[in-house]
Amino acid sequence: FDTTTVVYYDDGDKEEPLLKHGFSKERRSDLKQVVVGLALSEDGAPLSHEVFSGNTNDGTCFKKTIKKFQAQYTESNITFVGDRGLISGKNIDLLIASGYNYILGFKMRSIPKAERHEIFTNKKWKPITKDLEYRDIDYKGHRLVIYQLFDGIFILSTNTKLKAEEIVTRYRDLWQCESGFRTLKSELELQPLFHRKERRIRSHVFICFIALIFKNMLLKKMRKLDNKISYLKTLRELKTLRAMSIKIYKTTLVVRTEIKTNAKIAFKALQTAFPKKVLKHENSSRLIVMRSK
Repeated sequence: FDTTTVVYYDDGDKEEPLLKHGFSKERRSDLKQVVVGLALSEDGAPLSHEVFSGNTNDGTCFKKTIKKFQAQYTESNITFVGDRGLISGKNIDLLIASGYNYILGFKMRSIPKAERHEIFTNKKWKPITKDLEYRDIDYKGHRLVIYQLFDGIFILSTNTKLKAEEIVTRYRDLWQCESGFRTLKSELELQPLFHRKERRIRSHVFICFIALIFKNMLLKKMRKLDNKISYLKTLRELKTLRAMSIKIYKTTLVVRTEIKTNAKIAFKALQTAFPKKVLKHENSSRLIVMRSK
């Protein structure tokens, strides 16, 4: 789970419940915005989204999302993964009370400076990969997994019984949320917002979210046929598919243009037949024209 901000481009000063000034992840604090939360499955499939007013902090967004999952899903074997902006004592308590597991970023400043030397210096790092090392410790009754990548140190708090290597991997999969937000804002035109009314804003975000689901489903199907296929290149090829009308003497033909490689894979992935090469064949010599007297 992660959040992003979507800016609103307009000069209107009319007060609206969703459009507020707040912390902007777009670095546009001069503009009103909304906050959009996105929950993905482990393999990157979009599960849920929510729209919050522009001045809502990440912790509050996460709290409301946990409650939404409680109300909508009976599955209890859920592990929430999120960055350190989501963590708070109340949210941790809510996750535990709901029976959910969690892997969350942990704020370095939560550990007093006097204790950091013992934690970061006097324990041996264990390798995950050549450039990635970790430590698995108990800190005041909380399990912390600390990993080091190049010169950066990251701390994770978790109540799972997963191996430390898997915890680090799950957390680093948050890039899928970032990728989802980039897709929403660029390819699917979530941003900028030009709607002012709450109903229209929520509808706009919902339509973009549904489009993200369709993109995810299509890409997975295509990757089964070609694991290196480009979604954007496929769209460009599909957009070049045209029907052309050609007239030769008394015969009119409507033919389609060539279907290129990536576009063919899209048709196959959807189990859809290619359009016929000749879409229409009309001979005017066979037509009988009735004229009124």
